[in-house]
Amino acid sequence: MNAAEITADLAKLAELAQSSAEEWGEITPAKKAAWGYDPLAASLRMQRDLMRQAWHQQKTAG
Repeated sequence: MNAAEITADLAKLAELAQSSAEEWGEITPAKKAAWGYDPLAASLRMQRDLMRQAWHQQKTAG
């Protein structure tokens, strides 16, 4: 894949993202709450993933 193809793909993705944003509207905190988005759970998942990554790096390093 060359630079021109990558640029074209990025342009397509940007266009798709723009049309999706226009279609669905901005994702607001109220919408996240209505969809059941839980910031605490997301934070805990991120922490868990970071701890797993650190554990894996420690195991492979020594």
